[in-house]
Amino acid sequence: MAFQINPLLAAFFLFLSLAKIFPLNVVTASDPDPVEDICIPNGRSSRSQVSSKDFYSSVLRDGAVASSPPKSFAFSQAIVSTFPGLNTMGFSVARIYLGPGGVVRSHAHPRASELVDVEKGVIEVGFVDSNNKLFAHNLKEAEACFTIS
Repeated sequence: MAFQINPLLAAFFLFLSLAKIFPLNVVTASDPDPVEDICIPNGRSSRSQVSSKDFYSSVLRDGAVASSPPKSFAFSQAIVSTFPGLNTMGFSVARIYLGPGGVVRSHAHPRASELVDVEKGVIEVGFVDSNNKLFAHNLKEAEACFTIS
């Protein structure tokens, strides 16, 4: 009677042997450190083309619902396409308009957080941490809350 080796088992032991001889490399990644105080906004070829207008935006003032309150939810967003000075800063700004009973659905921003500031009215704001614990608070005018996403 001949001894037979299961090909799957042989491949597994070969893999384990090679893994001990050639350990797998661990790969890590991170955001690069900025090397300049400002980045040339998209569409510009040199720093001499950058002006103070690149670092100013009225999109939050002139945005989605500047005068009449929304029925539930609307927002204005300052991002690189509307605010060139934000290029490579890892930062954006949004102004959210909530009407009576308005809700911003649960959402996430990978590797980002939010600062919620109430200009008028009262809202309930909160977040759930990685241990599934809810942190919530009612914010009134001139109050702010930092949330993780």
